[in-house]
Amino acid sequence: MKESKAEIQLLCLVRHALERGIDVGVVLTTCDGCGLGYELRGFYKSGTLKLFATIEHGSPVIIAEARYHEQSRIFSWDEIVHINYDWWVRTRDRHEGWNTPDAGFLEDFERLGLVRTKTETKYEPATEGVVR
Repeated sequence: MKESKAEIQLLCLVRHALERGIDVGVVLTTCDGCGLGYELRGFYKSGTLKLFATIEHGSPVIIAEARYHEQSRIFSWDEIVHINYDWWVRTRDRHEGWNTPDAGFLEDFERLGLVRTKTETKYEPATEGVVR
């Protein structure tokens, strides 16, 4: 069986995720029920993002499916990063564990200018060496 260009690109995206330390699982696709897809973890309230190759209007494409069956066509890793960013922005104030971006996506958030580092100065009383 020869793999389509979309299936090869899908494998490249999965490899990209694994290289960044993102957990990846294998799932049955929802589009036709007989193919395999991949599930990327670290999507905050959405939980996971499912990726699968399918045929759309006679052409092979990659589909990303998040919570509530939100689907997007995917052409690059950066689009996956933007989906992760959108979920982080929408849900980061809802759970303490989501305050910071998922570690697997943080470097890409910085590379794309989606986040910036904020340093706070905090003063505490000195406990040693204080002369009165």
